Amino acid sequence: MLDENATPQQRLHFALSFADHPGVTIDPEEIDKAIADGADPNGLDEDGRTPLTEAILGGEGSPTAVKRLLALGADPSKRDKNGWSPWAACVMQLDNPVVMHNMKRIHEMLVERHADRSDDIVLELDKAAKESDHARVEELLKQGVDPNAKIISPMGLAIDNDDMAMIDLLFRYNASPDGNTDSEDQPETLLMQAAGAGKLEIVKRLVKAGADVHKTAWDDEDLTAEVYAEHGGHQEVVDFLQGLVPDEKRAERQEKIEARNPKFAELYEKQTNGINCEVNTDDVCKKLESWDSLYSIEISQVEDDGLLVKFGSLPDNLSPLADEIYEFCPDVIDQNFGCMDDMVDMMKETGQTLSPEVAQLIEGVDFEDENFGKVLLERSLRTSQALSLWWD
Repeated sequence: MLDENATPQQRLHFALSFADHPGVTIDPEEIDKAIADGADPNGLDEDGRTPLTEAILGGEGSPTAVKRLLALGADPSKRDKNGWSPWAACVMQLDNPVVMHNMKRIHEMLVERHADRSDDIVLELDKAAKESDHARVEELLKQGVDPNAKIISPMGLAIDNDDMAMIDLLFRYNASPDGNTDSEDQPETLLMQAAGAGKLEIVKRLVKAGADVHKTAWDDEDLTAEVYAEHGGHQEVVDFLQGLVPDEKRAERQEKIEARNPKFAELYEKQTNGINCEVNTDDVCKKLESWDSLYSIEISQVEDDGLLVKFGSLPDNLSPLADEIYEFCPDVIDQNFGCMDDMVDMMKETGQTLSPEVAQLIEGVDFEDENFGKVLLERSLRTSQALSLWWD
């Protein structure tokens, strides 16, 4: 569901978010219309991606969208805010069997458009680190390849491989002990990675190199390396990191923990969040507390990316609440109620019978109305008084 007042740029990126996605029908001409109305084929979205890098990195990649964007003036070599060039975004996925077919088609288009391929040598550093090829990694580093380039993480691969010699080699060439935490694509630090995997010796090496034990992930002040270790059940790592945190900082955190609403303790335990929508655990709990005060809610089925909310009561006019839910958790409509037309068509084509609940839910709904997803959400709320929240 897209706001009727959406700008052409927002409409463009919305169309790209669904183009060629399985089970979702978005008219590719929406891309043309958005650009004709003033959308910039090279403009950045809120996640720092260009339309081209969104079309390549989003979902399984969209050859249809890439072809249209290139025809409409998208720069095949423009790098986005996160460091991705269209070429690198495509090449790094060519070996992924899930998206390989789409990436091969996109690759052909980028070759034809003479896209900048300078990222090949950067990606080679990542490949050599993954293969623990110390000689090749050092050769590339001597050539000046940056181990801190946004689109790669040779240090992260060395941590995965328990390759302390590679870690030391990368540090000799000024690799950051924190990683690329300023990138939307890499919000977690190397220390969090090592701590979550229980790799105590690597944790100590990173700390010795200057890794910040106080850094947090996803703008959530509770998501520190210590918490990652705790969630992974690695007490030795927890004990080591705790010894590095000043008493006053630990007391401050404990005070905050004790002030939390116990009704939502499980959400903090599982760190339930919608990070892809810039919603952290605190944000989820604040929203639920607001609904609890208005509608007396109960929660269940809590996971790290979703939960079920049961409402004790609901207002007569559900439209404002539906708008609030969509803004808070877009996937409720974008990947559920707003896709109901495709699901119904698929079931009809395959000879499946709609369940009585689904048949009742969609009865009389106009699937040509762009807001039918919101209508179905309101109907579902009214009949079930429950809501599944999840952030894909």
